[in-house]
Amino acid sequence: MDNGAQTFVGIDIGTSFVKLIAMQTTNNNINVVGVGIAQSTGMNKGMVVDINQTVEDIKAAQKDLNKKSQILIDQVVVGIPTNYLSIKNLKGSIELGKDPREVNERDLKELVSSILNEHQSVENDFVGIAVEEFIVDNFDGISDPLGMMGTTLSIHCLAYAIPKTIFRNIIKAVERSGFKVRNIVLNPIAAAEVSLSSAQKEMGSILIDAGSGKTSYSIFQNNLLQMSGTIFEGGKNITSDISKVLKISEKDAESVKIDYGSLKTGQIQDSESFVIQSLDQANEVKVGDKYLSEIIHARFEQIFTKIKNKLNSTNAFDLPGGIIITGGNSALPGTEEEAGNILGRPVNIYIPNQIGLRSQIYTVAFGMIVHTWHLSRVQMILESTLKVNKFEKFQPEMQEEQTLNDENTDLNFGTESGVKSKPQKKEKKSGFFSSLRRWIYNLFE
Repeated sequence: MDNGAQTFVGIDIGTSFVKLIAMQTTNNNINVVGVGIAQSTGMNKGMVVDINQTVEDIKAAQKDLNKKSQILIDQVVVGIPTNYLSIKNLKGSIELGKDPREVNERDLKELVSSILNEHQSVENDFVGIAVEEFIVDNFDGISDPLGMMGTTLSIHCLAYAIPKTIFRNIIKAVERSGFKVRNIVLNPIAAAEVSLSSAQKEMGSILIDAGSGKTSYSIFQNNLLQMSGTIFEGGKNITSDISKVLKISEKDAESVKIDYGSLKTGQIQDSESFVIQSLDQANEVKVGDKYLSEIIHARFEQIFTKIKNKLNSTNAFDLPGGIIITGGNSALPGTEEEAGNILGRPVNIYIPNQIGLRSQIYTVAFGMIVHTWHLSRVQMILESTLKVNKFEKFQPEMQEEQTLNDENTDLNFGTESGVKSKPQKKEKKSGFFSSLRRWIYNLFE
């Protein structure tokens, strides 16, 4: 391992799967060193509904990762869903003294802590903060005030908050699984980190995360998350529809969706069909591919029509960065075309192109690691004011240019942060979800 190498571990707890990813940075590149995945049965629609089961699901993902990579996880970056997200535009100032002096880290913490405490509500926790600008005396448009001379320091920022019940139960489940929380990242911000270009985030784009339990839509502009909403329907609802209409178990319905599902209804021949077992396993039932596609399309159209109606009340469709869709439910063949038809505008599908992560289900976990890796010194100081973050020390010098290898206190950015070596141990290979294999590329192909 190189001297400057760091290891990051991200966890994304979804409705269908818990994804655990370990990545290592070397020479300004980032590479996958381990991936673990397990079924998620303690979460639904971005909320913990069974904390003990969620803990077991997280441990199962860790066990799966350890079969492939000899590391023992200590700290993790945690993805936070934006259910019922509120975004507050906050301003605040502090006096530095009668005589000009240098702005330091303590000043930034004092400034941000004071405005967050002032606007803290009983129901919500602040889970993110994004700076629009700093102002030193009367000089505005400053992105990094550290070391500048002045008598007054001001900030204009966006602060993100979600219900305490949602946030704290996720953190509690992670900590009860034996992990320390290294950093928290809102899921849309994580996804945007890898799926949107700098220009798209600056000029404005729509990002849709089509998940299993819910579908979220977010607007980015001026490099900030400006708006986010949630439709509480997703791939799981499509599976349920298939189950009810075809009168088969949800497990079989999921397999049918993965094996035969498509949104390209018009391109399917009437003669195309497949055979499934009836619910009582007594008979075989012949199902037309086109009929299945129509079942899937009905729910898909409903979800994206709701998103369109929500976005029509904004100017989002006029933003030049376009529409990007990611998330597991976007893997259905024909998603790009059908989503574009419903929304009335071209869309693009984002798929991570890191070896080992070439599936949309990994976008958020991948993005939260890259986001944490790219944090500036100022942003680390600001995020350390969020009560859950465990920033132990700052990286001595942030890299000015970092590229992806292709194609309340202070976050430990030291060598081997959050990961300890684990002695090699032979374990018997166990079978993986057969449906999942058909859904995503093999890990570390």
